[in-house]
Amino acid sequence: MLIRRFKRLRQNYFFDRRFGAFIGGTKKTPFAHMGAENTANIAYEELPPLFRDGLRPGEVLVDVGCGKGRVLNWWLDTFPGYRMYGIELDEDVAAETETRLRNYPVTIVIGDIRTLAPEDGTLYFLFNPFNADVMAGFLDTLKKRAAGLPDGVPGPIRVIYYNCLHLHVFEADPDCRVTLIPVPPQFHRAALITIGSQDD
Repeated sequence: MLIRRFKRLRQNYFFDRRFGAFIGGTKKTPFAHMGAENTANIAYEELPPLFRDGLRPGEVLVDVGCGKGRVLNWWLDTFPGYRMYGIELDEDVAAETETRLRNYPVTIVIGDIRTLAPEDGTLYFLFNPFNADVMAGFLDTLKKRAAGLPDGVPGPIRVIYYNCLHLHVFEADPDCRVTLIPVPPQFHRAALITIGSQDD
């Protein structure tokens, strides 16, 4: 167990450094009253199983609650050439991420995803960023976005939800199709949610 943790920390450290700085550690959120969770980091080893099916041509990636930007680092390395957004409520964390990734094709947006979800976003990633009430508002926003994606942007909208503690919000909505993503037993539970058209 200790050997595996050391190897994971080593991988995280060196991958982070390729994109400017080590970004480990957890930051307590000042927005708990708004339903936000603390800023935490996924390990790089957890990401490949979540995206094992790859991306559609023209996909637009959105990391919801991007925090310090580890998912954005991995996307930049794994999916170069795709448009990417990071949405972060904590202005200080977002500013640090924006500065660190200023030389990369990533747009960092500061604020509430319920009002700032990109019009052209097609694949959203969540690492348990907020509570069920906020999740319900986020889903309402995505359903509106799904009805008006710009020409040339692939639909339907999809969500990869990791550590999906509030999956019931999607499961209860008839406009959502939920499929569990197989991951190793030591990882958190994960799901792929398709919103809107079920013809993909």
